[in-house]
Amino acid sequence: MSLRHHARPGPRRTIVATLAALACLGGTLAGAGAAPAPARAPAPDPASPAPGTSRLLPAPAGGERAVRLLGGRLEEAAARNDLTAAALVDLLTGDSTVRVDERGRVLFRDLDPHRPEPAEAPDAAREAQALAAPFPDDQTFALHSLPGSRRTIYLDVDGGTVAGTAWNDASFPDGAVTGYDLDGDPSTFSPAERAVVQVVWQRVAEDFAPFDVDVTTEAPPPGRIDRSGEADQEYGTVAMITGDPRAHAAICGDPGCTGVAYLDVFDATRSHARYQPAWAFTAYYDDVASIAETVSHEVGHNLSLSHDGYGAKDYYGGHGLWGPIMGSTGRPVVQWSQGSYAGATTTEDDLALIATHGLPLRADEAGADIATAAAAPPAGPAYVTTREDVDVFALGPCTGPVSVTGATALASPDLDLELSLLDASGATLATADPLVQSVQGRLTGMGATVSLAVTDEPLWVAVDGVGAGGWSTGYDDYGSLGSYVLSVLGDCAAGAQQPDPDPVEVTAPGAPAVDGVRPGRSGRPLTLAVRWTPSVDDGGSAVTGWRVTAQRLDGDGAVVRSSTGPLLAPERRRTSLRLGAGRYRLAVTALNAQGASPLSAWSRVVRPR
Repeated sequence: MSLRHHARPGPRRTIVATLAALACLGGTLAGAGAAPAPARAPAPDPASPAPGTSRLLPAPAGGERAVRLLGGRLEEAAARNDLTAAALVDLLTGDSTVRVDERGRVLFRDLDPHRPEPAEAPDAAREAQALAAPFPDDQTFALHSLPGSRRTIYLDVDGGTVAGTAWNDASFPDGAVTGYDLDGDPSTFSPAERAVVQVVWQRVAEDFAPFDVDVTTEAPPPGRIDRSGEADQEYGTVAMITGDPRAHAAICGDPGCTGVAYLDVFDATRSHARYQPAWAFTAYYDDVASIAETVSHEVGHNLSLSHDGYGAKDYYGGHGLWGPIMGSTGRPVVQWSQGSYAGATTTEDDLALIATHGLPLRADEAGADIATAAAAPPAGPAYVTTREDVDVFALGPCTGPVSVTGATALASPDLDLELSLLDASGATLATADPLVQSVQGRLTGMGATVSLAVTDEPLWVAVDGVGAGGWSTGYDDYGSLGSYVLSVLGDCAAGAQQPDPDPVEVTAPGAPAVDGVRPGRSGRPLTLAVRWTPSVDDGGSAVTGWRVTAQRLDGDGAVVRSSTGPLLAPERRRTSLRLGAGRYRLAVTALNAQGASPLSAWSRVVRPR
């Protein structure tokens, strides 16, 4: 189906290592490695010769081969990465995704073992058509998470020219790179593509919400990205989000490669522009979750983070509802980690390293007790920035039923919220921390509502980030950080924004039900017919279409291949699929303006005819 397109805003830009003006950015996906936390060597003397002026290797290499090729220059390579020689060896031999380039700089080439094969990846075009854009179309390239910050993460989705960088030293020549594209026209952005960009921005901004950094889709002015030296405190990084197959082939190679980035270059004081951008490749994985997780993950490498691995695996895929940003996951709750889960290969403190390699924390909005509480709840977003951060806000004298709701980020919240109502002595009168769970594919319980009936009594509300279930099944409060919005319902002197007393929350629809599946008429082509019934829960928004997924099974019942059919009209309740010979089972998904439902229960196994 052809879509109406809107021209992309602004001129193309050039990323050139000799210029201080870079117009690009980045912000998570997959990765988590087997290397222990690398020890950091002392930073080189600023007066010493600029590192990286000579070649140490004929071509990028990894593993034991890189160690052998570096030989007597191992110490020199380690120093160029602010590592000890032992840490560099551990990194190279413990994580198969790590490479050392010709000049001895470490980079990560992320191959995501937990993603489906490219041919079976989510159909992002259909997902985008059903995705509700959270902002007007004309704001797509003007989104900011913290305008005025001296640090910037720029999500560059419309492409540009990459020249004079470390990426151009190997097989990628200086030249133009196309941006994110779903419909085969990289020169324009359709409404569906803009919706994807907006939600990707939301998810990346939430990952970096604890920090004083502006995650933006607007091209920064000159000097906002590049860093000229120690005295320059205005700098950042670029995440190039591109579907350019030429760039993917030259820089990443394997179709399963989702992103590439250099280690510990975010706050580099020399050759900063040379190691830009971080790459998030979308030629094969172009759905919202894959892009956002890749961006945050690759920017994490720029901020000195290695992988969260598991046993002998480079990446940890997570457990229960939880997964680490520096792992490889598709879990509903994705957070920064310090390797507290069983079998972790590193106890690297993500948050501490981010804070010491370029991103200070946001300013705190409120004190942690009633003596230092803020005078009233904020009208807009507030933030939990560390596991010790508790925000307390005065509600003033309250009478009658009082209800305080804390809403977390709409897209992929990192913060699991607990709310408490306190009296004038600081004692807790009521607490709310709902069970976090996935209900029909939708994450619930990250926000909270606490209620109490009082008679002319001053109240305070305390906001804290908490864990869920402990590490055997869930997570603790380490990475439970991010944005929230408070609303107060009741008669209180310092009332915040009053919510709609009868709010309507729009969600993805409930799963449909497969009524029956049967072989088609004898002959060719081989077909199966399927019928389904919609869920009574449309999520508060009309169903906009259906899609049918077919899985081919082998003789043991294992899935051999999975494929998803075209988007079907909302009035449809049956369809016929052309399939090859074999045994198949079918499931149906409903879509509305908010997204896709969970899959229906699988049908019985049937052979097409």
